[in-house]
Amino acid sequence: MNGTRPWFSAAWAATLVLALAAVAWSAAPPPAHSIAKIEKAWAQKRKAVTSVNVTWKEKHVVSRGFLSKAWERLGPRGDAENPKKLVIPPKDTTLHATSSLAIQGSRFRFRYHGLSWSFARNKLFLTASTLVLDGAEIGLPQSLPIAFFVASDQPRMGLATLKGWLITDWRAVVNKVPCVLVERQSPTSHIVESLWLDPKKDYSIVRQQVGDVTLIDIEYKRERELWRPTAWKAVISWSKDHKQTIHATVTKFEFDKKLPPALFGLSFVPGALVSDRMTSKTAIVRPDGTLMPISRNDLFKKTYEELLLESQKPTKPKKK
Repeated sequence: MNGTRPWFSAAWAATLVLALAAVAWSAAPPPAHSIAKIEKAWAQKRKAVTSVNVTWKEKHVVSRGFLSKAWERLGPRGDAENPKKLVIPPKDTTLHATSSLAIQGSRFRFRYHGLSWSFARNKLFLTASTLVLDGAEIGLPQSLPIAFFVASDQPRMGLATLKGWLITDWRAVVNKVPCVLVERQSPTSHIVESLWLDPKKDYSIVRQQVGDVTLIDIEYKRERELWRPTAWKAVISWSKDHKQTIHATVTKFEFDKKLPPALFGLSFVPGALVSDRMTSKTAIVRPDGTLMPISRNDLFKKTYEELLLESQKPTKPKKK
């Protein structure tokens, strides 16, 4: 027995040293990261970036039933939009598109050109859409990385402040890169939104996660003393079997240039579908430039060709 005591004592002493070392490590003060420091870095970027004009290409990998599942999640409203209970897309599908986004102050213009699914026809069709807003939301995962870069102070166009956010992990890691993790919880839905920030890139957002639904990873390069996005991957998941993955690669990136006012204007050609987010009304442009209102019911039950033919019928003159 006496022969084993020195070994036991040495092992116990080594364990004690390791335990004390662990306590000392856990008690060590964290690096000098704070919400105030992050906001200061973002404010400096906001002063340097007055505008942005970006074009990128997208690859969408869409699982079978992803779009119809999205409508199903809306309950009765979704059932009304998809009364035939179509499975869209009917099989796993890969789509390609190009998008562009211009932001200057509170104004932005988003343009999409690619293939979309039609509930009326249950097939793909080519679409080109332009969205111009002044101080309103950007809720599209494709465009959020650019809004983050601008650090806009408009609601949902980016993040200017981190009011209500907390640093929950100052030793988080994304793709082997040390990051600071900040999070907040919605007071109504209780969904947790998380941001992973890279301190070596001026606290740029390298990952965003919203609940279990949306995850965005963003890549950067340094240009003119700023870190700007070069590519990103967005995954939207309704379930393990219903998801869409968007791979985006920047093809043109300009910032801090004065953009022409005409860029944020809209001109409607005959046959264009026009949606007004302020009034929630939709119309189609007649050959004479006037608008033919479209009911919500007709918008989803009739094909574009049917609506176009109606808009080309002669209008009755108004009674004086």
